[in-house]
Amino acid sequence: MAEKRLCGGCTACCKTHPILEINNPARVWCPHCEISKGCKIYETRPQGCRDFACQWLMGGGADDERPDKVKVVVDYLDIPGFGEVTMIHEVTEGALQNPYANRVLKRRMQLVQPVCLLPVIGSNTLYIPQKMFFSGFGSFGRINDRETYIIQY
Repeated sequence: MAEKRLCGGCTACCKTHPILEINNPARVWCPHCEISKGCKIYETRPQGCRDFACQWLMGGGADDERPDKVKVVVDYLDIPGFGEVTMIHEVTEGALQNPYANRVLKRRMQLVQPVCLLPVIGSNTLYIPQKMFFSGFGSFGRINDRETYIIQY
């Protein structure tokens, strides 16, 4: 049985994900985060932080593909009409073009699964398979307070 992974010095999700309990938006470092060290209020951290586990923590990817090293956080979100969508959150601008992010995107596309790229700057992009019914292109709506555009593949 594989050893359980721990965040260690990874604090990437402290930037990529909104923390609703303290009104901290996505793409902004949590004020309680000591970057590359951990949470300053770990024992009393918000429930959303307690509940969150990225795919790396859940066993996805290699040991050296921890989010702080590859500069993207991967998780999943159930979006009505699309099902489980792979979410790739950028930690550092430009990281969505790195080899790891590209491998995740290509693999999910090969599996005919929707993928949403969430950059630090700019609009999100939701890639959906041609096989999924969709009545048009353009704006999907908002994810993490950003306009999200759809591309079919």
